[in-house]
Amino acid sequence: MNKQKPDWCSEAALTTAYKKVRRNGGMAGRDGVSIQDFASGLEARLHRLSVQLRQGRLVLQPHLLLYKAKPDGRKRRIAIPAVVDRVWQTALAESLAQAWEPAMAGCSFAYRPGRSVEDAVLRATLHRLRGFTSVGHADIADFFDSIRHADVKALLARGFACRVAQRMIGLWLHTYGHDIGLGGMGIPQGSPLSPIMSNHVLTDFDRSFEGQKKWRYLRYADNLLFMAKDAGSLHIAMAQAETELRSLGLRFNRQKSQVANLAISGGASVTFLGYALDGDRVRSAAA
Repeated sequence: MNKQKPDWCSEAALTTAYKKVRRNGGMAGRDGVSIQDFASGLEARLHRLSVQLRQGRLVLQPHLLLYKAKPDGRKRRIAIPAVVDRVWQTALAESLAQAWEPAMAGCSFAYRPGRSVEDAVLRATLHRLRGFTSVGHADIADFFDSIRHADVKALLARGFACRVAQRMIGLWLHTYGHDIGLGGMGIPQGSPLSPIMSNHVLTDFDRSFEGQKKWRYLRYADNLLFMAKDAGSLHIAMAQAETELRSLGLRFNRQKSQVANLAISGGASVTFLGYALDGDRVRSAAA
């Protein structure tokens, strides 16, 4: 894994990040400053932001917290950063992605350039055609909300991020913990930083499962797919995954776990990323 370069908080990098934030759109944060408002006096704003980041003087704004209903009746918390924070977080996320991408496991497909849901499903199809027909799907329960801040900081301390980035990520975690009243745990769904950080937390886990002879493994965000040539190997793989996830404070969502033998024609199917893996075919789960 390459060490991230410290130029992510330059005015040039922040300008590029602002343009991406503007293209993505979105509402104002808790401070009420919209993207259109931020564009007024943009050059001065970005200059000031760059100086504040380098000198450690930036005060992060509280997140705007919204809640959306889940199909199971629970609510998903969405945390909207202020526009100024979205800008520097976007710049930092882009820089980290460039530095960390070469070390990402090949079995990980989410939030990465040139990879998609369809790529993950195609990989699963190829594994099935090669005889890995005992399949198990697992979902990590409350993934973003369960990531421990200590684990994120420990990874960054291994030298994968520059000093300014480490400081800002620490402030980012602290601010979110204060906003939700739960210090030490959770990263905000809605932040440009969260996708890359969630992948980083699981990279060692991914690599420990990649290249195993007895099974194949794929991950897309919090969706995990295990494929083996027999039920015994599949059971071992999923049990080992549960044990390793527990060491990270994570767990399977038992209500969403599925196991099937795709070698049995007309047998049970496994749904992965909206597609049903069903015998010798793949179809939309909605079909």
